[in-house]
Amino acid sequence: ARCEMMVFSTLRFDQLDLNRTKAEGVAALRKFLEYAEGRTRALEAAEINGQSDADGIARAIQAALKEHGFEADLNVGRSEYRIDIGIIDPAAPDTYLLGILLDGPSYGAAKTTRDRELAQIGVLQGLGWNILRIWTMDWWDNSEKELNRIVRHLQDVEKQAKTPKPAAAP
Repeated sequence: ARCEMMVFSTLRFDQLDLNRTKAEGVAALRKFLEYAEGRTRALEAAEINGQSDADGIARAIQAALKEHGFEADLNVGRSEYRIDIGIIDPAAPDTYLLGILLDGPSYGAAKTTRDRELAQIGVLQGLGWNILRIWTMDWWDNSEKELNRIVRHLQDVEKQAKTPKPAAAP
């Protein structure tokens, strides 16, 4: 399921009327079917309980990136390993160039240090994500330095994507 998923359903997402029920399961099924039909961008910014989970620093970074020509989504993902900021690849708008993890609510919700520092990053990298960690205090102390670090990292990722891979040995 990490590489491909096929969904067979006799229901379409628009056949589930959320005005007739308040069940969270029905709402989740509708969102999943909408995603499976390709109606929403893969790993789009999600909302939890109707409220954005993104905090002020994520919004500040998103705004600063926009000033540098990069579009970004907040609270990206559908699992417990959500990415605080997903920077959209301008060459392929349905994908992300870089995921930024902050030390906000999702960081604090991890049960162990191993979960926070190794497991989450390892799983996301295994799924093909380029990950960068930004610490809140570093952002508040010198946001320009951190923004430059993000932009340099994005430029490196873009260069790697454009560099042809050498042919495998026979």
